[in-house]
Amino acid sequence: MEEPRPNVRVVHVLIVGEHPEALRAILDDAGYAIIAAGSGADALQVLAQHEVAVLLLDVALSDMDGLALAELLRGKEHTRHVPILFVTDAVDAELITRGYRVGAADFLVQPLVPEIVRAKVAVFAELHRQRVQIESSLREKEVLLREIHHRVKNNLQIVSSLLNLQASRQSSEVRTLFVETNARVRSIALVHEQLHRSADFTEIDIYSYLKALTAGLLQTYGTLRTDITVEGTASALTIDTAIPCGLIVNELVSNALKYAFPNERSGTIAVSLCEEPEGVMLQVSDNGIGIADTVDIEHAPTMGMQLVRSLAQQLGGTIDLVRDHGTRVRIRFPRPRAMS
Repeated sequence: MEEPRPNVRVVHVLIVGEHPEALRAILDDAGYAIIAAGSGADALQVLAQHEVAVLLLDVALSDMDGLALAELLRGKEHTRHVPILFVTDAVDAELITRGYRVGAADFLVQPLVPEIVRAKVAVFAELHRQRVQIESSLREKEVLLREIHHRVKNNLQIVSSLLNLQASRQSSEVRTLFVETNARVRSIALVHEQLHRSADFTEIDIYSYLKALTAGLLQTYGTLRTDITVEGTASALTIDTAIPCGLIVNELVSNALKYAFPNERSGTIAVSLCEEPEGVMLQVSDNGIGIADTVDIEHAPTMGMQLVRSLAQQLGGTIDLVRDHGTRVRIRFPRPRAMS
C-alpha cells in the first residue's frame, strides 16, 4: 500500500511559556497550526506527538530554565534539529552566548514587534515545508529505484531461464557455453537483487553478495568434495565496482571448480576482498592441481581469462598470478570512492 503523502500545508508552531496569548494573537491569522504548552514538561509531551516547524520558547519557565529545556531537546534524536526562537525580556552577551550554545536559531525580545515575529517564524515555516517536500520526493525516488532494481533482476532471471531452455537442446560442447553465459548473467542479477533489498542504493554488502554468488556456482559446477570460503576486510562495494568484481569472481571460481579438482579430488576455494593502504585486493585461490607454467594470464586464449583481464583494467587494477600449492589470482585496484 502506498504511504500517504505528508500535508506540507499544515505547519505546526509550538509556543512554550506561561503566557502564550500575545504570540498566539500575532500568529493566529498566518495559517499555522499553533500549539501552546505552559511548561517544559508539557512541551516534551507535545514534541513527542507532533513535528513542529519552529519552537517559540520562553527563557523563563516555571518548571525549568528555557535554556536547559533547549539543551535537553538537542540531546534527543527527534527534536535535535527543531529551530528554537527564544523569547526574553532582555538580551545580554551571556544570554546570547548560552542561547546559541544550546542551539538557538534567534531571539525575540519583548515588547514583541508583530512584523518581526511573523517574519522570523515565516522563514522557518517555509524551510519546514521545503524539507517535507524534499523528503517526500526522496521517498518516491527510493521506491522507484527499488522497483527498477527489482525489474532488472526479474528481466535477467528471464534471460537466465531462456538460456537454460536453449541449452537443453544443444550438444554437450555448446551446452557448456550456455551454462557459462548463464552464470555471468546470474552474477549481474544478484547485484540488482542485493540493491533491491538494501537500504542504501549506492552500495551492497559484498559478503552476502559473494556468498550467494559462489553458492550458485558451487551448485552449478561443484561437488560435495569442494568447499568455498568468503572473507576479507572490505565490507561494501558500489554498483560500478560490484558488477565487474562479481564477474571476475564468477570466472575464476568457475575455472577452479571445473579444472582444479579432477577425478573427484577434494579441495577448497577461497575468495577474499581486503582493503590495503593503496587500494583493494581481490583474491581467488584454490589448493588444486594448479595452472600449467605455460599459461600466461596476460595473454590467455580463453574467453573467461580475457574477460578477467578486461574487467581488471576496467577497475584500474593489476593482475598477479601465483602458482604455489594450487593457484592464486590477485587483482589490486584503487579504492572505490563510496567504499567503506
